[in-house]
Amino acid sequence: MEPTERRRELLLAAKKIFADKGYHAAGVADIVAAAEVARGTFYLYFKSKRDVFAALLDYIFESLMKRLQAIPLDQPEQILKGLMDNVALVEAFFEEDTEHAQIIIREAMFLDEDSSRRVDEMRHALVEYLVAVVRHWQEAGILRPLDPELVAHAFLGAWREFFEQRVILGNITASSEKILENLIQLFLFGLIDPEHFTLAADHLREIGEEEEANA
Repeated sequence: MEPTERRRELLLAAKKIFADKGYHAAGVADIVAAAEVARGTFYLYFKSKRDVFAALLDYIFESLMKRLQAIPLDQPEQILKGLMDNVALVEAFFEEDTEHAQIIIREAMFLDEDSSRRVDEMRHALVEYLVAVVRHWQEAGILRPLDPELVAHAFLGAWREFFEQRVILGNITASSEKILENLIQLFLFGLIDPEHFTLAADHLREIGEEEEANA
């Protein structure tokens, strides 16, 4: 068997073990047993359990970044569609292999400094992507002058919660398209019915003035 193929088999075995048992409960012995190779073969490709986990994170991040498509910001009519398409592409990647999702959400985020950094790099790339979209719409006068970075983090946080509840925990049965549609509607138009926009705006302004007076 070619070295690259053997390495890939070890990565696939490690992915399943980490997803099933969790990083701390998993061991090199579990990985080599799942891959049906000798322990010495494992060390030809990876230095440790931590090393194979890092390689697995690299694979996930690289695969995700390759899926993202550029959005033509000079074509406003394509921005929303492009954003929704990209969110769908990322979700499809994890739906095709939910073990990837479990590793990112349940293991890598809280494992150690290096793993957290890798997850943060992916999150930062997605935030930058959304910030550029929000700023472009703000410059075009379509969106209110809110902090683009806060908006991006809020959107990703909401989407992550929906994703975990639906794909990993199975607590939400709505389709990904329905979830994304509602999420976009919520962020673009809010919860308040249009006929009450003025009333709500006046109320928020009164709250702000009261807070300033008490500061």
